[in-house]
Amino acid sequence: MTGKLPTYPACAAVGFEHNPSDYAASVHCPALLMHGARDPRVSLTEARRVFEAIVGTKEFVTFEQSGHESYLRTNASQWRTVIEGFIKRAENKDPDRYVSRDEDAG
Repeated sequence: MTGKLPTYPACAAVGFEHNPSDYAASVHCPALLMHGARDPRVSLTEARRVFEAIVGTKEFVTFEQSGHESYLRTNASQWRTVIEGFIKRAENKDPDRYVSRDEDAG
C-alpha cells in the first residue's frame, strides 16, 4: 500500500471498519456537509452517500477548487459566505432552507 487507506467499503478488508454513512444516519439536527471536488481521499459519490444518510435537514456544498483540506484556510471568503448563509437559514427556520445543492463555493 502507498500510505493511503482505501475508502469504504474496501477499507474493511484491511481492518478499518469505519462507515461514515452509518454515523450520518444518527444526525437529526441541521447539517452542512462541505466537500472539495478535488479531494483525493473522499470521492463525490462517497460524500453524497454520507449526505443522503443524514435524516435531518441538510445542505451539501461543493468547493470545486479544493481537495481534502481546510476551506477556511484555502477559500476563506467563500467558506464564510457558506457558513453565514447556513446559520442564517437555520436561525430563520425557513422551511425551504435546506436542500441538496452542488453549489460551487469558490
